[in-house]
Amino acid sequence: KFCYGLTTVAGIAQGLFVLYKNPRSRVNVTWALFSFSVAVWAAGTAWYFFASRDDMALLIGRISLYAAVWIPVLYCHFCLALLNKRLRQRPLVITGYVFAIVMAGFSLSPWFIQSVPPKLIFRHYAAPGPLCVAFTVQFFILAFYAHWLLFRSLRYELPERKNQIRYVAIGTLIAYACGSTNFLLLYDIP
Repeated sequence: KFCYGLTTVAGIAQGLFVLYKNPRSRVNVTWALFSFSVAVWAAGTAWYFFASRDDMALLIGRISLYAAVWIPVLYCHFCLALLNKRLRQRPLVITGYVFAIVMAGFSLSPWFIQSVPPKLIFRHYAAPGPLCVAFTVQFFILAFYAHWLLFRSLRYELPERKNQIRYVAIGTLIAYACGSTNFLLLYDIP
């Protein structure tokens, strides 16, 4: 609970901080939205893992994982903004947005999360539906794509900018590696 709580607080704090610094910057707005989606996912995850009622755990679990659908999409959009690239020239990211919007219609259904049975030490843990499998594929494709964009851009940037991009890429790569471990238990890999 502490780690997810810390992630929630950090996501909200980072999002508000960058908006406070420059609310008109496309980079800041996309980072803030990304941070807020991480915060909603983390808060919901901590809540549904240990909820006392099964029906409440299922509802919060579905909302939490729907927030997670937005994480790679918004991160890709942030990377495009950071690299001064246009969204309309990146069909993969546009497809990610369309997928996230369409998923809204299924996010509260068994097509996304079937149930929340106990797993390992958790009172509730999501049992994926068919669309959750699609979300998992989308998550890893967009996460890989965003980091590929960042690392590929290092060849063309000035030294100061290279450091900024490198720190963003390495920091978020670590965060994605840690967060992606949630998928293991989702698919019954202890």
